[in-house]
Amino acid sequence: MVFLSVVVGAVSGVASAVFMYGLDYTSALFQGQWMGILHPHPSGESTSFGFHESGLVMGFEFMQTTANHWWKILLIPCLGGLVSGWLVFKFAPEAKGHGIDALITAFHHQKGKLRPRVPIVKMLASVATLGSGGSGGREGPIALIGGGFGSWLADRFRLRSRERRHLLLAGAAGGIGSIFRAPLGGAISAIEILYSEDMETEALVPAVVSSVTAFSVFTLIASPLFGFDGHFVFEVPKLDFHPVHLFPYLVLAIVCSLLGKLYVTLFHRMRTHVFERIPIPRVLRPALGGLIIGMVALVVPQTLGMGMGYIQQAISFDATSADLMLVARFCVVLLLFKMLTVSVTIGSGGSAGVFGPSLLIGGLGGFVVGCVFYALAPTFFPSLSLPPIAAFVILGMSAFFAAVANAPLGALVMSSEMTFGYELLAPLMLASIVAMLYTRKYSIYHAQVKDKFRSPAHLGDISFDILSNIKLGQIFKAQETRSIAARATLHELREVIKDESFAFPLAVKDRNHELVGMLTMNAFREAIFDQELSHLIIVEDIMTHIVTCSLEDDLKQVLNQFATHGYGRLPVVANENAHDIIGFVQYQEIMEAYQSEVARLRASD
Repeated sequence: MVFLSVVVGAVSGVASAVFMYGLDYTSALFQGQWMGILHPHPSGESTSFGFHESGLVMGFEFMQTTANHWWKILLIPCLGGLVSGWLVFKFAPEAKGHGIDALITAFHHQKGKLRPRVPIVKMLASVATLGSGGSGGREGPIALIGGGFGSWLADRFRLRSRERRHLLLAGAAGGIGSIFRAPLGGAISAIEILYSEDMETEALVPAVVSSVTAFSVFTLIASPLFGFDGHFVFEVPKLDFHPVHLFPYLVLAIVCSLLGKLYVTLFHRMRTHVFERIPIPRVLRPALGGLIIGMVALVVPQTLGMGMGYIQQAISFDATSADLMLVARFCVVLLLFKMLTVSVTIGSGGSAGVFGPSLLIGGLGGFVVGCVFYALAPTFFPSLSLPPIAAFVILGMSAFFAAVANAPLGALVMSSEMTFGYELLAPLMLASIVAMLYTRKYSIYHAQVKDKFRSPAHLGDISFDILSNIKLGQIFKAQETRSIAARATLHELREVIKDESFAFPLAVKDRNHELVGMLTMNAFREAIFDQELSHLIIVEDIMTHIVTCSLEDDLKQVLNQFATHGYGRLPVVANENAHDIIGFVQYQEIMEAYQSEVARLRASD
């Protein structure tokens, strides 16, 4: 598994480099050269593809698009959505949307299986969507691409479902950890996003090995290809944490929680209440979504594409600027429109992720909260020491994603790794947890389950865990029993069962009333019609091995006995006398006890 995790990580790292190159190239071509809209890049991702056509360099202000480009801004995202919709719904419908839900569904319900074509279709569809201006991120597509390879590799080696699921997560971790240059955060996110209140800890080792390998491979390729050193995504000034900063950070966490609930509600309803009810072929819905994206971009072109560069602008903004509140007001508009465009892009069936946009929305929310504190502090909090604007942005990124995805650990680690610093780790932990409290029942990943108890992937493990905590004595009721003498002939047995009801298998006792065997229906059926030998054949000749249970056995042990010997019921003996039968337990009774315990545990949640 370690070796295969290294292989999965290496392939995921290469895939991340190819995917990122495709995204940056198509974005520079379609949005930069053709639309005339140039987006800023994070400090750690400054790339150039030689497109020098003059364009509008986006910042934190409303910008009017030039008259000769307006029709391109409407048309290009629409065409990108058309290409994406055709690729997805023609070849791999499970590749639609942000990709993480497909990954989660494969883990829980499909034994970790993804069709080999899914990663290829997902990469091409995501490049078409995001490169043409669709609003989304890159983590969902690359997670599905890496996870798809892990699933394929597991099938080639004929691994069990458990190992296939782990390689699926290893591929996802490699993809996320490499493309965001956050190996630990990628590994934790991959095992955390499956559940709203649990983690797939058994897959941690494959996820870490894959993520570190993918990160190493990606940086080796990215340094000459993109011209950056690969150590960070965002350049952040030196930050320090002081306990007095907890008050504004807690306010920020509450704001992120409220924004998160709004975002998740809009995100899901856009799909279920809008696009799924529009009476057009689903292959055309991403094109309609692209048209809506273009219409919004005519007013707020900053909503096009991934928008990661605007996080860098927010981090680097001067809090002493005279335009502080003017920029803050624009950022409120931008984050609300970003919520809308991401919901439209993915809700229509377009192929893009949600982690990147969540970072942008949360970062802008943190920026606005920071601006408000800086504006109000001289009047209302003259003695309050405020943290830098960059700290608000970073905490907003982490807290918002924790709120919308129920994944606080991965979010805070990734935020720290992407900024190449852990100075804010303590407030990141607090803000992420507080932000998540109000949105506990909301998640942008609708395929998430609450915990392992609800996952079909762990049904067998959990069944045994539950049964091992229940003693047979807790459910068993003593009954009047009958046994068969080992020396009884078949003729005598036939006479007995004419008048009395006997359930098979029957316990067989010798002259000393000790249990010596079991008489099954199959053995009895084979001999009962042999009239000539019925006076010669005795029960002892056709009985099978004795199997008993005691009141101190747990139900897991009893279930194993049923599975091993195939009997429909088993004799229960008294604890003080291993030959004294006090009744029989049936397989159905074990199942009923399990179901009752499951219902009790769910009711106690």
